[in-house]
Amino acid sequence: RHCQQLLQVTNDDSKFTISFNVGKFKLEDLKVDLEGRTLIVEGKQEIKKDGEYSLRCFTKKWELPKDVDLDQIKPTMTDDGCLTVEAAKVTKPSATSRSIPIQKAAVENCENSSA
Repeated sequence: RHCQQLLQVTNDDSKFTISFNVGKFKLEDLKVDLEGRTLIVEGKQEIKKDGEYSLRCFTKKWELPKDVDLDQIKPTMTDDGCLTVEAAKVTKPSATSRSIPIQKAAVENCENSSA
């Protein structure tokens, strides 16, 4: 899977993907937010054990590409701690070239123009 590396970012024609290892964080310790085009992933874990207290936290931010569909962001997490945030790209119309014929306009369409 992608999380063998600490962080992997993939940006291809169909999607934008961020995968990284969140270690020992549990699903309920994580939060994914979107502010404008900025994706924010936060983790906060409080551990209280045998009278001791520890806190782990992180915040990561990415500016999403302009062609990412902000309504199609899907975060998932595996049991082994791999968090993946995937966002589909906006589908673009086909870039075929063609000639567009000019239609003859009726005379009354141009009466008030000074072309």
